[in-house]
Amino acid sequence: AKMAQERLRELRLSGVRSSKEVVDIAKQHLSSMSSFGDEQWPAYEQVFLACLDVPAAQDIADVCMSRLQKRFPKSSRIQRLQATSLEAQGDFAGARSIYDQLLQTDGSDVASLKRLVACDLGQYNDSKKAIRRLNEYLDVYSKDFEAWQQLFELHLQDANYEQAAFCMEELVLSNPHNHIYHTTYAEVLYTRGGQERFLLARKYFAKAARLNPTSLRALYGLYLCIVQTSKKRTVSDDDLTLTDLEDGTKEQLVATAQRMAPDCRDTLMRVLR
Repeated sequence: AKMAQERLRELRLSGVRSSKEVVDIAKQHLSSMSSFGDEQWPAYEQVFLACLDVPAAQDIADVCMSRLQKRFPKSSRIQRLQATSLEAQGDFAGARSIYDQLLQTDGSDVASLKRLVACDLGQYNDSKKAIRRLNEYLDVYSKDFEAWQQLFELHLQDANYEQAAFCMEELVLSNPHNHIYHTTYAEVLYTRGGQERFLLARKYFAKAARLNPTSLRALYGLYLCIVQTSKKRTVSDDDLTLTDLEDGTKEQLVATAQRMAPDCRDTLMRVLR
């Protein structure tokens, strides 16, 4: 039981869900988890959530929920766990009812607000409703960057590139040293098209490449932008010598390609010729 307790703790602290392993541990040690002391409660929650991912583990989930409810009979956290279980079973109406009740008690219940967005997507696949709810949420909690990421993905899914770009701008501001944010923002600008956006995308791809010089995604994006902007040069572009920039980017791409699998490397080399 001691080893099981330590392993479950290790998985929790690492943030790794590893549902099958957690359920396997619970199958062997569920009866002895009460010996974990105060650590049994996060362990029961961990096992309960893992059971949502594993078929035929409902009996273990029921035991965990029973023990949690007995210990915390009025806990909103436990009620959210129940609602999450209903979501997993496809009962979105039941889950929504629990979340609505929790919000009536506490209108600032952030976790329940975000789960309602998940219900909109799960029950109706209604991105427009989810977008509307996320916008209302971000009007209050503008520093929730996970919500900005979700909103970005929803706008991207619906091809709302202007709104997607706005969301990514917020994410870039939240972490200006994240090369993936710079690259993604540049990709949205490139997709929207137009000379001004190509020039701006080129700057963001270049920034991403400076932050991560081995990023094939950033380097290839930069190369494409150089090709596009070279078709309609400006005075400032002449000063920057686009030809040198293109040659330098190709050299970096070739160097990066050497570390790729042969088929991927050959495909890239054909594109660059």
